Amino acid sequence: MLRNGASDGLLQTTVENLVGLGIPGFIAVVIAHTGCFGAPACTSALATLGDPWGMLVGIGVLGLSVLVSKALTAFGLTQLARSVVRGRVAKGESWVRIRVSIDRIPRWIVSEDLRRRLYEALDESC
Repeated sequence: MLRNGASDGLLQTTVENLVGLGIPGFIAVVIAHTGCFGAPACTSALATLGDPWGMLVGIGVLGLSVLVSKALTAFGLTQLARSVVRGRVAKGESWVRIRVSIDRIPRWIVSEDLRRRLYEALDESC
């Protein structure tokens, strides 16, 4: 069991640390878990990223992850998440539905501070 509060936003912290490593760090983690070396490791990693559709989709996932990591680096997770909330409001999604979806995010994924900021963004947008 983790000490009190240690699991709060564990995934959020992990994502922020992975962003610091960048895409090469992410791919290195995937390659390390394939059990292969050299060219087969790269092929297996791309196939793993594209699972179940294969290596070509893995290349697309790799490209998309580059865009996401650039956005996270430029704006930060908090600003990106707040923008998603504002975008959902702009599309006409109900306040209650957005609030429920924020509430359903497990505590180990998003810290209480980020959750509070998402509620604030929702209140400002409505």
